[in-house]
Amino acid sequence: METKSFFLGIGAAALILVISVGSYLLGKRASDIGGPNSISPTPFIDGSLSSPRTSEQIPTITPSSPQVSEDNLKAAVVSKNYAALEGAMANPVLVRLEATECCGLLAPEEAVEQMEYLNNAFGIWDFSESEITQGLAASYPENYGNAIIGISSDNYVVGFQQNQSGQISKISIAADYNLLLP
Repeated sequence: METKSFFLGIGAAALILVISVGSYLLGKRASDIGGPNSISPTPFIDGSLSSPRTSEQIPTITPSSPQVSEDNLKAAVVSKNYAALEGAMANPVLVRLEATECCGLLAPEEAVEQMEYLNNAFGIWDFSESEITQGLAASYPENYGNAIIGISSDNYVVGFQQNQSGQISKISIAADYNLLLP
C-alpha cells in the first residue's frame, strides 16, 4: 500500500510539473508573437543620458510664426486640435506625461501625438490662475513654473512652458492634478 501511495504521489507531482511547464511555454509563446497581453509602452528618453538625435530622426521645421498666443493654446486644447500647435513648438520639445515613463525630447509631430492623451478629458477647461495652478507652479517649478496651465473640470492638467522666442519648449500633462498636489 505504501508503494502504491508513493507512485501516486510521484505521478501527481509529474502531472503538476507538466501542466506548469506547458502553461509557461504557452504564455511565453503568446507574448512572443504579440498576443493580447503584449503592450508596448512609450519609452522614456532622457536627453542628458541618450545620444543626440540626428537630423534624420528629428526633422527641422521652420514655422512661419514661431510664437503662440495664450488664446491659441487654450483654443487648441479646448477643441482638441493639437496639430494647430505643432508649428509653434521648439524642435525638439520636452513632453512629460506625469506618472508615466513617457516621453522626453520629441519632434513637434510626436509631441502632438502624445497630447492626444488629453482626448480623455471631457470636462470644461479653465486656464485662469487658481490655488491649483499656483500649487503646481510652486511644487513643480521645473514643469509648471511660468507656464500656461489648464485644468479640466475632470481634473486633467496641461502646462505649456515657452522659451525666450515664444515657442512651446515644454509640455507637462497629468490625468489628475491630485496625483501631484497633496
